[in-house]
Amino acid sequence: MTYIYEQTWQALDSDHRRVLQAMLLVPEEGGRLEQIAAAAELDKHQAANCLQRLANLSLVNVGGDLKERRYSLHQLTQTFPGPAIIR
Repeated sequence: MTYIYEQTWQALDSDHRRVLQAMLLVPEEGGRLEQIAAAAELDKHQAANCLQRLANLSLVNVGGDLKERRYSLHQLTQTFPGPAIIR
């Protein structure tokens, strides 16, 4: 598993890495786009694009409803070497 996370991390650009690092601060129930964008020091549009790609890579979960999306780290990213790699 470590190898997969390392390869994925290396393939991400700096904005995606910043969003993934910011996700370490998000509570288990998920965070709102505005919170994650602020933590990553990106505008909402940039953060939304990054979160979409991270979700496509199965690193981030998307929940909530149409009015309020919530984002959290995928359980495998939390459990396995993800946090150690993205710090």
